[in-house]
Amino acid sequence: GAYLAFMFLAVRPALAWLLRRREPETELLLAMALFLVLASAFLGELAGLHHVMGGFVAGLVWPAREAQRVRQQLEPVTVVVLLPFFFLAAGLRT
Repeated sequence: GAYLAFMFLAVRPALAWLLRRREPETELLLAMALFLVLASAFLGELAGLHHVMGGFVAGLVWPAREAQRVRQQLEPVTVVVLLPFFFLAAGLRT
């Protein structure tokens, strides 16, 4: 409850204001997105949610207009490196 309220009522407007005020370079935008995902995963775990849900919430609060720039940077690494690890972990659990 408190974690979700904090993310949607404090973090989301703060991010929108910060990104609207100053358009950061792509590298800084990527660093901000990765920090948000990791911090949200940690806070979600502390709040009793699974860390994956924390990362998902970070994606929900990230401003949609900046998502395309981040996606362009992360998609090659995600598809080539992280996706095989996901399927390996999922396969080992079944």
